Amino acid sequence: MDSVESAKDISHFIESFKDQINMNEVKHPLEYFKTFNEFFIRELKPGVRPIAHVECDDVAVCAADCRLMAFKSIDDSLRLWIKGRKFSVQGLLGQDISASAFMDGTLVIFRLAPQDYHRFHFPVSGFIEQIVDIPGCLYTVHIFRRIERRMIEMFIFQPTSILELKLGHKIAFYSFVHGQLWKKDSIQLDEDLLANSSRSLETLVRVGTKLGLSTRNVSQTDFPDVSRCAIDDPK
Repeated sequence: MDSVESAKDISHFIESFKDQINMNEVKHPLEYFKTFNEFFIRELKPGVRPIAHVECDDVAVCAADCRLMAFKSIDDSLRLWIKGRKFSVQGLLGQDISASAFMDGTLVIFRLAPQDYHRFHFPVSGFIEQIVDIPGCLYTVHIFRRIERRMIEMFIFQPTSILELKLGHKIAFYSFVHGQLWKKDSIQLDEDLLANSSRSLETLVRVGTKLGLSTRNVSQTDFPDVSRCAIDDPK
């Protein structure tokens, strides 16, 4: 879908999802996109996804336009199956990659459909403490399409700093499933999200809508080792 010829599929794709893709929200006109994938990871116009409570330091927001499942504890989520198999934190992150730090933590799963806006945004303001590439293969519904696992460990809900990551900034794109793990007792998810998920119902959300509130004070959170932090300017 990176060939120039693939651009001819864009109009058909839009027609297939005509009630779910709002071209008035897209930053660039249709003729701007030279390949299908360029359209697939399309940007939106500034302001069409307002960030809830952007003035508050203790608010977390939804990172993507998606169907969301949220669980107060990872144990609550173990009744779910990923492609026919149950999952664990150790299985997803590996035994040697901070898995123990998230034991009994909170889990949020963001599932994207093909028609969705395929960019993820930071759910909080904070610091990147560590980025870890996790070895092994991970596949989408279509087995031939391999995707990578990457863990980004963040110190969150911090005040202004020279290394601050801004709430709502873009972090990545072109993924179908995005997950967030929160350390135990660090966030209180909104009750409607938890209630829906307890009934095995996904909640349709957009970037910037409220996800939950921090349950930790800034004084309870250690500041990162600045020498280990790496920041890429989000585009």
